Amino acid sequence: MFKKIIITLVLAIVPMIVLSETPIQGDFQGTTWNHAGSPYLIQASVHLTSGTLNIVPDGGVEIIFYEDCSLTIDGGATFNAPGTEADPIIFTSSSGNPAAGDWQSIIFVGDNQVGLANGSFRWCEFTYGGDDTYFATSENGASGVIELFAHSSVSVRVSKFTYCLGAAIAVRNQGSNSLTSADSLFIEGLDVGIKCLSSASAQSICWNKINSCDYGVVLNNIA
Repeated sequence: MFKKIIITLVLAIVPMIVLSETPIQGDFQGTTWNHAGSPYLIQASVHLTSGTLNIVPDGGVEIIFYEDCSLTIDGGATFNAPGTEADPIIFTSSSGNPAAGDWQSIIFVGDNQVGLANGSFRWCEFTYGGDDTYFATSENGASGVIELFAHSSVSVRVSKFTYCLGAAIAVRNQGSNSLTSADSLFIEGLDVGIKCLSSASAQSICWNKINSCDYGVVLNNIA
């Protein structure tokens, strides 16, 4: 009798600790992503249109991108991904046989009337993303896993980029873009580690380890 009671209790508890998964299929506004809703499945290219997306790394959060999908942060919106050393935030591919370039980018596209697109990443890991098409067609191309497209301000710290295409971080020469900080990054095997084009502002790029990339840091007439 006693053994039967114990088994019943264990079976009753197990379903309570099984994690869910959260599909993200359309544009959305500010919200919170956390361990309970992880993994978050980016099943189409979507936009954070307004407000702040806060990722709470309470046990680890994984964002999984389906093939060729991207996440765009629009003007006036903020993407906040403050992972920790113990619980990094993971951005990766949905493929069972993943390869570099499976998914595209996290893109910041602000507007000089609506406002900046803002982002902050800390203790994040990016794998199997990026796109090298623009690099192949133009020496001034700037496609990145994290891409500052126009009117944006982004900080990336103590994070890792591996098995990706293009640049880890690309700052385009459209509008006012500011890479406020890129420090203590580990970047391996990409075309370019960090690329900033003219009219961009790179205030701090330091203490990064960049291995096996064609180019480490490319700065083209930046302010």
